[in-house]
Amino acid sequence: MLGVVMHISSRLVSSIRSGAGEGVQEETSQMSARIIDRGRGPELEGTRVTVYRIMDFVRDGSPPEEIARELELTGEQVSLALDYITAHRDEVQTAYEQILRRVSGPNPEWVEGRLAKTPEELKRRLEQRRRVTTGHVDPR
Repeated sequence: MLGVVMHISSRLVSSIRSGAGEGVQEETSQMSARIIDRGRGPELEGTRVTVYRIMDFVRDGSPPEEIARELELTGEQVSLALDYITAHRDEVQTAYEQILRRVSGPNPEWVEGRLAKTPEELKRRLEQRRRVTTGHVDPR
């Protein structure tokens, strides 16, 4: 069986391959950070961190090193996101403000209507879901 261990450090990706009775081979290739959009807005490829998440830190005046540390990103990834924000400032700012308005407001009516009103109602719903998914009542 072939084992692969990936080490990601800044822009380099090292793969160490080893197998029974084989020597160890190390391959190194360049890995460049990219901004992609999979429908959630611009994000750093392979991270699920959107530029809007970076904007939270920008708004608070956090330095790039702190952003990298808090979000477990490389300095290159943070720089790329900050460059993207600068290059698309109006578009990013408009979308970010819409996001902030949406999350700071109440839930839509259709969501509120489906929420349990009391802890007891929530417990009943969870118990009913358990019965449906397991096919029997919890023995407790």
